[in-house]
Amino acid sequence: MPDLHPRRIPEFVKPFRVEPASKVRLAKDFDPGSKAAIRKKKDGVALLQQGDTYGVLVVLQALDAGGKDGTTRHVMSGVNPQGVSVNGFKVPSTEELDHDYLRRYARQLAARGEIGIFNRSR
Repeated sequence: MPDLHPRRIPEFVKPFRVEPASKVRLAKDFDPGSKAAIRKKKDGVALLQQGDTYGVLVVLQALDAGGKDGTTRHVMSGVNPQGVSVNGFKVPSTEELDHDYLRRYARQLAARGEIGIFNRSR
């Protein structure tokens, strides 16, 4: 079994990171069949168990009809929905306007071992 020490997790994640403000075409820029560093199912299970230290946050921002919902459906179709929460952010309510603007986002962050998706229109 390969070394699945927690320090190796950033190495595993690096090929999947997207730089801010860069354009991404999933079919062209990422191989959906990639297994990266995982060769056997038991190695993936061990890596997932170690990965429960952090949550994952996916932020999708585009104009209305920009494909955010379709991207979420497509990318997350193979993930168990129990550990995923999708939050849309529209115009702030009067209560939200009474607080710091980051409060509404902080309240929706993913817990440890979960995936949170922020669906935000510009």
